[in-house]
Amino acid sequence: MKKFNGYISTDEGSYSFFRTKLRQHGATRIIGKPMTEEYDYDYHIFIKFKASFAVIRRILLDKMLIDYVRIKNFPMHKLVKLSHFSNMKIIQQSEFNPMLHYSDSRIGWHVDIDIITYIANYSLNKRALIDQLKENGLNKAEYVCISDKWVRFYGYNTISELVRYMVNDYPFPIVCYYIDKNNILDSSSSSYLKKFIAKYSSIATNTLSRNVYTQLLDEYLKEDMKKIPEQIKFINHSKQSDTNSKEYRFNRTFSNKITNEIAQMHFLKGITHLVITPKFVELTFEDQSTRQFLFGSKRLCPEVQHTKESDILIEHFIAKDLLNSIVFELDLPF
Repeated sequence: MKKFNGYISTDEGSYSFFRTKLRQHGATRIIGKPMTEEYDYDYHIFIKFKASFAVIRRILLDKMLIDYVRIKNFPMHKLVKLSHFSNMKIIQQSEFNPMLHYSDSRIGWHVDIDIITYIANYSLNKRALIDQLKENGLNKAEYVCISDKWVRFYGYNTISELVRYMVNDYPFPIVCYYIDKNNILDSSSSSYLKKFIAKYSSIATNTLSRNVYTQLLDEYLKEDMKKIPEQIKFINHSKQSDTNSKEYRFNRTFSNKITNEIAQMHFLKGITHLVITPKFVELTFEDQSTRQFLFGSKRLCPEVQHTKESDILIEHFIAKDLLNSIVFELDLPF
């Protein structure tokens, strides 16, 4: 019977726990020892073992070992049940055409699930896989590609169908969207979508052309605007604000220090006062002039820049970043 080499390498957990687990599943030639904990950063566990195909399968199905076990030269794809994908077409990676439905305003996407994660969480539970895809708006997957590293799903959706998941700050799994032939958007957080739009702001704010970039901006603004009323209510219920239950108007005077940098943005003049309403954020500068930034506005503001980036900002992004910075500050526990 063929035996495969495996190992556990980690600086977490207990050496005896991993060794016991491997024995319970039937692994043999378990060799290793914990490093001495003379220095915290030196502490490490390394265990080598051998196991048959059936034993490897049992080990990989153990969710308590999912983040620690690695197997050398093991045909992981053989543990994937193809019957789970009866409603999809099994393809090779090169066969997917992300632009197939581009003219119908449906963009292509793909999502990878690590093969070890898939085996432990979904190989025995098709319903769990369907629910996971649905939770991330990916239940319209049409194709699947299986390798020894991952299970990759492909599909097509409209921007309006996908954007609520694009703005999720903690997406799992991470989705790659084919915005056009040259650009793939990696949705590891909503800030990536925002930076992507800002990078192509001249296209996204073009009122004469309706394209995937203008759709991205429109749908992003629509989702972002939904959060504003609750955020303003939150800051008005803090002790540092003036409460007006009808208008939810927030005021702040910067009396201690005049600055021209706030919320990681650089303004041309020092700021002395800030007002936030459901419609706009207003700044008063040291020369008593004022400037309003409207929520939902697509206007480009070349006079305002990020302190760490050179992209010209869209007006809504400025207003929302100012609002977010106040909410973050008031939400701190100290």
